[in-house]
This record gives sequence, C-alpha cells and structure tokens, in this order.
Amino acid sequence: MIFEFNPQSHSAGFTLIELLVVMIIAGASIGLVAPRLIGVYDGIKATAEEQKLTDVVKTVKMRSFLRQVSYTIEFRDNVLTVIDKEVRLEFDFISFPHATLTFNGNGFADSGALKYIIRGEKKVLDVSQEQRIYSG
Repeated sequence: MIFEFNPQSHSAGFTLIELLVVMIIAGASIGLVAPRLIGVYDGIKATAEEQKLTDVVKTVKMRSFLRQVSYTIEFRDNVLTVIDKEVRLEFDFISFPHATLTFNGNGFADSGALKYIIRGEKKVLDVSQEQRIYSG
C-alpha cells in the first residue's frame, strides 16, 4: 500500500492560531481571577487567626478557673504571650496595642475587652462570659 500525500484533504484538529487564541483568553481569565482568589484566601486566613485568638483566650480563661490559678496574657504588636507559660503565638493579620489581660483563679478578667486590629479594621473582643467580637 502506498501512502499518498493530498494537501487538499482536511484533517481533524485545531490550527495554531485557534490554539493561541484559546491560550490568550485563558491567560487573561486567570489574570483577572487570580488576584481576587488571593484576597479571598487572605480573608480566610485572617478569619482563622481571629478564631484562634478567641480560642486561646477561652482556653486560658477556662484553665485559670479549673486550676484556680491566675494567668496573664501579654499582647504586643502581632504577638500573644501567656506569661510564665511557654505559649507564644505570632499572628500575620492581627496586631495589638501593648496590653495585658489577667484572669484570676475564678476565670474572671481584669479587663472586659481586648482591642486589636485585623486587616486594618479595629475590633474588640469581649472577654466576659459571651466572648463576642465587635467592630470599632
């Protein structure tokens, strides 16, 4: 059997121009969507950090009550430190004015609120029984 080359026959497939157009459209779409996805991802990480902050404060509060011992948490810049314990957390999205929060042996705090800034927004964590977060 002899193979014959026939330039007039149309083979199934895409031309180089068609492939380039598709790649340009896909690249432009990714270029428009990617920055928004990064912002969404950062928002999720910031929310997770805020939840971690709340959990740490709740844990220290509960531990002070259960052990009948006072605990002090120091907040400075983006670092939370439980004094006399080897607990030190650094946050990427949360920053604090320099402050301390002490829980007595009954689990009550010496201050009713913790102020912090997350992604440029000022917030307040109520450290009373409800532990709500307020903007402002």
